[in-house]
Amino acid sequence: MVQVILQVALNTTKQLEQIVKNTEYDWMPGFIISLFALFAGITSAIYAYLTYKSQKDTELNTSRLNPDEQRLLLIGMLRHLYRNFVISYSINVKMKAKDFMVYPSEEHLKKMQVVLTDIHLNLFYRSDEKYHDMNKLYMELRNYNMELDVICNHFRNPDIDIETKKRDLRTLCFKCDYLTKRITNLIGKIWYQDETSFHREARHIIVEETKEKNKMPGDSYTESFEPYNNVNSFYAKELFANEPDTFFNGLNENVRHECGTNSEGAEKIHMISL
Repeated sequence: MVQVILQVALNTTKQLEQIVKNTEYDWMPGFIISLFALFAGITSAIYAYLTYKSQKDTELNTSRLNPDEQRLLLIGMLRHLYRNFVISYSINVKMKAKDFMVYPSEEHLKKMQVVLTDIHLNLFYRSDEKYHDMNKLYMELRNYNMELDVICNHFRNPDIDIETKKRDLRTLCFKCDYLTKRITNLIGKIWYQDETSFHREARHIIVEETKEKNKMPGDSYTESFEPYNNVNSFYAKELFANEPDTFFNGLNENVRHECGTNSEGAEKIHMISL
């Protein structure tokens, strides 16, 4: 950066010398022009320095995030996706109970979107394989956000057929399950050198989330509903392979809470009539 500033100063000096030669018989106009040129040169040098400093500050702030902090951000996504799974199935329960003549308030689907800036691809530039894996996950998360927007529009449109809405409900649950699998296996692959090595910790995370959701204040849903029981889901088949009922019981209890009311007596998931 010092070289850049020196070069700017050198160029300015040369310009001044040329101006002096051109105006030696009329020094006042030349002097004024020289001052203007000097001011312009100094301004350019300051601007170049500030631009350089800004770039360096940005690089420094980015480099402060290390790979382990990226791992923690991905674990946060696992928690978020499980909460999304509960909300997705709760929406399913409430829409079916009203024969699809209602739709969830848009806020619920908007809050389900993931924060894409939590994926820091710059941390993996030195490894083609890791960068490729993380970039693929980023694209899948981006697609998930897009699907949430599309499904939100489907639900509130009375002209969309019921079969499409049923498919959308299945998609909501599938994507939470699928992305949980992708993130769990990716953490295992990148940080533990084995895709399945993070399964035990991921299972513990889901159990803790299940307990936290059951502590939420309010009244539970009292109507009967078809419990979630997909034995082929990643949650049941792999994370809870030895105890699938632990997952199903915890999840369905969470759904009963989510379909109920909060401490003010308002619906946790508000449904709007078509």
